[in-house]
Amino acid sequence: MVAEKLDVLGGESYESNAVMEVCGSQLQKDAGITETCDDVWPERKEALKSAGVTDLDFAKRLFYAAPEWVDRMKSSYGAQFADPASYSANEANRRRVLPKNGIGDTESIMMPLRDKLAAKGVQFSTGYCATGFILDEAGQGVRRALLHQQEGPVRRGRRACARVVVATGGFASNQSLVRQYLSAWERIGCYTAASMGEGHKLCQALGAQLSDMSVTPS
Repeated sequence: MVAEKLDVLGGESYESNAVMEVCGSQLQKDAGITETCDDVWPERKEALKSAGVTDLDFAKRLFYAAPEWVDRMKSSYGAQFADPASYSANEANRRRVLPKNGIGDTESIMMPLRDKLAAKGVQFSTGYCATGFILDEAGQGVRRALLHQQEGPVRRGRRACARVVVATGGFASNQSLVRQYLSAWERIGCYTAASMGEGHKLCQALGAQLSDMSVTPS
C-alpha cells in the first residue's frame, strides 16, 4: 500500500523540476553519450561537498544506481524520457536525464509507474498522512500504521506491516525545525506548503536519529 499526503502520486517529487543527474544509462548510450559514473563521480562528488552534503558514500550509491533505475523505469514501467540527443549539446546536460516534455514533466514518469504497479496489486491512497505507528509487543516492529485523511477519519491498517518506509520530504514549512537546524534560513520565504516535517517528528518519536538536517538546500 502506498499512502500519499498530497493529492497526486509522488508528493514533492511530483512537484520537482525533474532534472535527474544520471550517467551511463542505456538511454544516454543510445544517444551517443559515452560518459560513465566513474568518469563523472569525482566532479559530482566535489559539487555535493560544496553543497554541504556530508554522507558522500550514500550519495555515491544513489548516483551509481541512477542509470539502472532510468533503464528499468523505461523498459519495465513505460516511463517516458526525452531523447538526450535533443538537449545534450551543453556538456552539463550530457550528464542529465529529463522526462518526455522536459523540465517539470514528472507526469511522464510517475503516471506509467503508478499504472504498472496498480496492475500488480499495489493500492494507492492519496490525501493521507501517517499520524502514528502501533508497535509490536516487543516494541521492535510496526504492527499498524495510523493514516489520517486530510479531511476525514483515521484509517487503521488491517494487518501487520512487514516494512514501513516513511518518505518525509523536506521540512521547509516547519518553522520550528528550520529555526533549530537552519537558522540562517529563518526569514526566507517558503515556496511549499507540503514540507511540514511530520515524518521527521514521527520517526524521532520512535527513536530515529535525524542527520544532515543542517544541509542548506541547493
